[in-house]
Amino acid sequence: MKKTSAFLFFMLISVFYSFGQCPVNQSELTITIVPDNYPGESTWKVFVNNIQIANGTTNNDTLCVDSSACIRFEMYDSYGDGICCGYGNGSFNVQLEGITVASGGQFSNISSHTFNCPQGSACNNPIPITSGSFTAPYPNTFYSFTPSLSGMYSISTCDLNTCNTKLWVYESCNSYAYNVDNTGTIFYNDNNSICGNLADINAILIAGTTYIIKVGINEATTCSTPLGFSIIYDGPIIGCMDPLACNYNPNATQSDSSCVYYPSPDCLGPDLIILQDVILNSLEIREEQATNCQVVEGCMTGYGQRTVLAFTTWIKNIGDIDYYVGNPTANPTQFTFGNCHGHAHYEGYADYILYKNDGQNIPIGHKNGFCVMDLECNDGGTGQYGCSNMGISKQCGDIYSSGLECQWIDITDVDTAEYILAIKVNWDQSPDALGHYETNYANNWAQVCLRITMNSAGEKGYEILPNCQPYVDCAGTAYGNAMIDCQGNCRGDLNNNSILETNDVVSYLEHSVNLDLNAQSCNDLSADNTINVWDAGLLSNCISNGATNNSECTFPNTVQNPSQVVTFFNEGVYTQFANPSVGYLDVSILNSSTKVTGYQFAINGATISGVSSLINPLTYPVQFEYNSINGQVAGLSLIDSMIPKHTTLTPFIRVFLENITSDFPKCSSLKQCI
Repeated sequence: MKKTSAFLFFMLISVFYSFGQCPVNQSELTITIVPDNYPGESTWKVFVNNIQIANGTTNNDTLCVDSSACIRFEMYDSYGDGICCGYGNGSFNVQLEGITVASGGQFSNISSHTFNCPQGSACNNPIPITSGSFTAPYPNTFYSFTPSLSGMYSISTCDLNTCNTKLWVYESCNSYAYNVDNTGTIFYNDNNSICGNLADINAILIAGTTYIIKVGINEATTCSTPLGFSIIYDGPIIGCMDPLACNYNPNATQSDSSCVYYPSPDCLGPDLIILQDVILNSLEIREEQATNCQVVEGCMTGYGQRTVLAFTTWIKNIGDIDYYVGNPTANPTQFTFGNCHGHAHYEGYADYILYKNDGQNIPIGHKNGFCVMDLECNDGGTGQYGCSNMGISKQCGDIYSSGLECQWIDITDVDTAEYILAIKVNWDQSPDALGHYETNYANNWAQVCLRITMNSAGEKGYEILPNCQPYVDCAGTAYGNAMIDCQGNCRGDLNNNSILETNDVVSYLEHSVNLDLNAQSCNDLSADNTINVWDAGLLSNCISNGATNNSECTFPNTVQNPSQVVTFFNEGVYTQFANPSVGYLDVSILNSSTKVTGYQFAINGATISGVSSLINPLTYPVQFEYNSINGQVAGLSLIDSMIPKHTTLTPFIRVFLENITSDFPKCSSLKQCI
């Protein structure tokens, strides 16, 4: 009888949920996922009032949610090619009380959908406002503001409430708009020297451009009162409007007759410095899960769980004029747009390097691009720059806190020893967008000397070391960029002409198949103790991104992804009846988890007489190199193309052979091997 009662109780529960009944004042949310050919790349999350309540992979789910809540559904693809339609007809469908509220499948990394949201509770449903004072009905309220005049604007919570407030300004809605930090923003402020833990932004805003403003509180606090804030037009941008003047202000809309011309002694320049004490006081070791974006950007040197040494970078302009970077749209070659932070990055702005005590840098640092903006003006400057119009005003500073992505060096694979952590800004000593050079480059770096340790549990730690000397390059410059390769020129420049070019890539390919170049620290770009197609691919990627000399590349550079496996399969030799020692070999590839840039393999038991690609050259134009004696074959695209993913073994290269020995399986001509 007990067994029967338990069974009936189970049946009652099953019937209750199968009809999808939710409590009063709650609604049924149904999630249906159809996976593509790569289900391991797919995940989803559900947020209610911007708080995550559920997540999954390719599983279906049914949830009960507050009927009055703002709901956000986000579908992710870790590879960045969505779940439809190139590699399977995957899709997602989300229904609220039986009505479809989100669906799709074609996207890149993320597809975000909000529904049932009161106006202002979601980024894509903001409250439109004009200049004036307002009260946010709840924390993290979104507003849209389109100025009628270009000029200086103040966005502030100062003197309008008693809460610990924050302000975010975005150019458009994206998944970063729900972050608590400044990821994806064009302007941002938390605490400041004007009104303490309230928020204040001074910014150049352009007439006719719509900005998304989020008004909220510090995530570590609570607030029971409405959030007051204001948007005020402070007037036109006043400054020198003559492009020939050394103090030309490209943002100025009204002249102040202040123009100064060379060779006046008043024609000075910007001067960027890094606050070393901020780095020291912000150092922390923590665990991070590496993402594809972080590995591609170079701020992770491996996949999976990683140990990072994080720190805050605070850069100030103590010079006499602004350090002007400008609009990313107008100068796209200076910026990258696909990165982990949701906004354009100014390339080459900062360099994070870990040096050994002997001065040798090790391949775990990275060049970090920033959105260069005014985040503080504690020394009396007037902030104005953001991600849509970058720069650092004189007597202002730009801060990238230790909590942000890539504000670290990956020390997972670093041995316990003594090191110098060097942080450099404007490391290539480039002028700003107006041609202004810094007045002093000797102060463009900061350092921390430390010992990396490990306890009995295998956990990394660090100790600060006093009185260490800075690294000096071969030219005698502290933290300089000069480096010597095996021939005394730029590392990777194999043809001795001091310029990195495609011929150097081909030379690496030739050496990789001839096996005639000894791997050394000066030429082994992948640091795997072998000269192979990997080195050629790294150099090709560096050149394709605009580098012409060693200081623009980061070598050694090596990352292995254990989750991405490529299989080569010997389809067997097809021989000619008249001469069984002559024929060809088709090699198949199975690369279901990743595209392929280049490849290298060896063939024994025959002499190679030629190779040809079985992949459409419009898809993957390939540069071949082979050695007929030792059987090495290497292929690489020199124009940044890749072999598409294949879910089944697919012939991709044909190798023509002579002097075939009995080591090979024999096949009848054009017949499948037995």
